[in-house]
Amino acid sequence: MQETDDPVVIRVFGALLNAMKLGGPFDLSLLDRLSFADFTLAVDSIRVWRTQRYVLDQDRPSAAAPARAT
Repeated sequence: MQETDDPVVIRVFGALLNAMKLGGPFDLSLLDRLSFADFTLAVDSIRVWRTQRYVLDQDRPSAAAPARAT
């Protein structure tokens, strides 16, 4: 990725990275403000983030099922 001074690109990627890092919401319509190259980078970033989360979830032992009250 090339460095940019474009405030729109900086704002969109900042919001995306914060959402991925903190687990918060991200407005997907913001991606429409990006060039196609930046859009592709954002989508690829989401794909890698989700894949890593999926792998981490698969590696964690599942929590024991709660005991049922009788």
